[in-house]
Amino acid sequence: MGKQKKYIKRAFIDLLKEESIHKISVHSLTKKADVSRSCFYTYYSDKFELLDEIEVELINNFTHIMKDLRNKSADYFFNCIEDSHYPAYDTYFNYIEEHRDILSVLLSPTSETNFTFRFMTAIAKTRKETLQYWNISIKDDPFDTFNENLLASSYVSTFKTWLDNNCQPSANKMGHYLTSLWRPGFFYSDEQYQEAIKYNLNKKRTR
Repeated sequence: MGKQKKYIKRAFIDLLKEESIHKISVHSLTKKADVSRSCFYTYYSDKFELLDEIEVELINNFTHIMKDLRNKSADYFFNCIEDSHYPAYDTYFNYIEEHRDILSVLLSPTSETNFTFRFMTAIAKTRKETLQYWNISIKDDPFDTFNENLLASSYVSTFKTWLDNNCQPSANKMGHYLTSLWRPGFFYSDEQYQEAIKYNLNKKRTR
């Protein structure tokens, strides 16, 4: 990414912390970023395209972290849950803290975008893909859909509350907390757990 594009994004985020997107003009944005209007229009057709790019990058980068789950086996995941600490969750909170300025704005109740919904939807979709990758069956049951949506909204709600609390307790402690939410009968069933373990044992035998 070019330096000028970085300046534009940084200035835009700073302005969003102060006022509504509808009140932000290209003039005020370019002035704060110290770039010309022609420079802005080289990258974006308008401020809404800029906002969309920022939101997409935030979501894609977070789901990329989630997809790292796939490099670990399902039994590793469930064993970590049983040990009350899944290290990847620390990474989730480190990412949220790294981008706290813009996420605090986008996850705010007064936000004028649909970022919260997009974020939740991406999390639910990525988790479903991970379960399929692990060969864990997903039944065509409306209650499973409710659970997945509840899970995704719980993630986002936890992130928002943590941001509101100035990212305290630490990312590590929050990772432990998020792990503690996972237990049979809540976000996964005993049947899914046994299915995952059986699948991974079979994979090890065939290596």
